[in-house]
Amino acid sequence: MALEDLTGTKYIDSLVATNPVGSTDPVSDVDGHLQGIKNTLLKTFPSVTGAVTATHTELNQCDGVVLVSEDATQTLTAKTLTSPTINTPTITSPSITSSSFSANRSTTTQSITTATWTKVKFTTEEWDTNSDFAHDAADTDAGGVLSRFTPTIAGKYSFTLSTTLVGAFTGTSWSFVVALYKNGSAVRQQYENPISTSVNVTNTFSTLIEANGTTDYFEMYVYQGDGSNRNINTADGSLITYFQAHWVET
Repeated sequence: MALEDLTGTKYIDSLVATNPVGSTDPVSDVDGHLQGIKNTLLKTFPSVTGAVTATHTELNQCDGVVLVSEDATQTLTAKTLTSPTINTPTITSPSITSSSFSANRSTTTQSITTATWTKVKFTTEEWDTNSDFAHDAADTDAGGVLSRFTPTIAGKYSFTLSTTLVGAFTGTSWSFVVALYKNGSAVRQQYENPISTSVNVTNTFSTLIEANGTTDYFEMYVYQGDGSNRNINTADGSLITYFQAHWVET
């Protein structure tokens, strides 16, 4: 019988498994049959130019999978992932740069000598995030235990200073000054004058100052020129006599 036509563009599915029929097909048809088989293989696998080493199992795993270039986008529909491995990301907490303290004088009266710069000493520390506010070894006043802020983080700091002198003044023409000292010298000052000889006078101000984070230290000083020694008000000391600072930026 005649063989199937395997010339031209033919593929493996064009082969007929029962051909040739040995009992009826002449031997002269063998050449055409072999050439047809070669043709269908070359047409079916036109890009195979080397050995294919994948096993039948590996090839079967590719069934239904569309290979795309690495820069292409593919939408996977109804695909099943078998035991995928998900790596847990490592999250590192950010480093927080900050330093802050607040102290007040709520116990034990401190006397401010007239016409003398006097360092204010604080009895209560409300917070101190870096343990930078501490006792000055040179202080001998038993009523004050904390007075010096030595920031350990370099940068610009916001300071707030406040205190009140108790009334019964000799006059109203003198100055009441609160100053921020840096390394033993005044760098900011705020002046006030009493409005009455019998009314307490309060002096409060805020300022920005830079610190090197190592040797710079800060203290609060008071000056009054009433002519007589005056006391810092401790009756409401936690509300009106305080020293605060916090880091703002580098």
